[in-house]
Amino acid sequence: MHPELTMLLWVVGALVVFGIPTIMKKTMLPRDLQFEEVPPERLTPRQAEFLAGYDTQIRALGYDDFVTYRVTNLKGANICRTYFSRNSWSRCTVAAVTVEKKMSTSWIEFNSNFSDGTMLSTRNTQFSSPFSRPPYQIVQLYPGVSDPARLKASHDQRVESFAARGQVFIDRNNFFDEFRKGHQRNCEHQASKKLMRLDGNGIYRATSRLALRAIVRFLNPFSDNFTPARAAAGLLLGAGLPFAVTIASGPLALWASPHLGVTPEGGALLMTAGAFILTGVALGRLFQHKVFIWALLLGYLPTALMGGPYGLSFSLLMAWTADLTQRVRSRRRAIA
Repeated sequence: MHPELTMLLWVVGALVVFGIPTIMKKTMLPRDLQFEEVPPERLTPRQAEFLAGYDTQIRALGYDDFVTYRVTNLKGANICRTYFSRNSWSRCTVAAVTVEKKMSTSWIEFNSNFSDGTMLSTRNTQFSSPFSRPPYQIVQLYPGVSDPARLKASHDQRVESFAARGQVFIDRNNFFDEFRKGHQRNCEHQASKKLMRLDGNGIYRATSRLALRAIVRFLNPFSDNFTPARAAAGLLLGAGLPFAVTIASGPLALWASPHLGVTPEGGALLMTAGAFILTGVALGRLFQHKVFIWALLLGYLPTALMGGPYGLSFSLLMAWTADLTQRVRSRRRAIA
């Protein structure tokens, strides 16, 4: 077997062997959600700025009343604001979550509930979920669309097709109760699919099946925040610069070796490694999710085409650099 293929299989194997128990240990959901309303004076300056950036846009769409809150018994720090419409029975939620002070994300979603139990959600989240989507839940995903008006237009159009089902009226008076019911209903569905199990303390914990689904989704580069434009930029940057340096490694090494005090072979190695590190930093700023797998694939492409040693090692270096850059950037931009 090709040595680099063997090394790649070892990497994937390590993800499975160590990833499954880690995911099972850390992934849990309370059966009963606990909410805390957050008054304006208790918002951090960053949270206040984040939410205020949406207030004017969403109020212009007919959503006047809102409630700001956090779910206190979820693992990740979170801050949410849900707006209620004066013209329809739909609602809009802006949310931000930070998990373990490392990974942060935010999104907008429009929601409607119907009398037959159907739930419609239109959101711009850029990550996929390993959970099973219940048959009563209809989700429209628009990753990267930040304009609330565009999301609302799509949501309203879909709502019209469900007119015969009859909408359920939800305002700030019954919102938290309905939220709890919806969460419990979803947890029961996940348990029925053997993805979660309820322990004796009222906590739903991940099963090995859910952990394996999470790893498969992690390894799929075309889920989450994939868009053709972002993929094209990643291909041009992630493969282009390493490819150019790989081609020119000989002349570059002859130029660099006397300045660095190394042999031409050492100079070529250092110049190539530097190019992969710089590209990893750039990819970490370009992709918000799946940066490790994208950098791994894009980094391996030029070395596979050009041949030579250390191909997978360089792509792993680029993937590690990209992942570290993304985590640092995410931590600095955390809202919750």
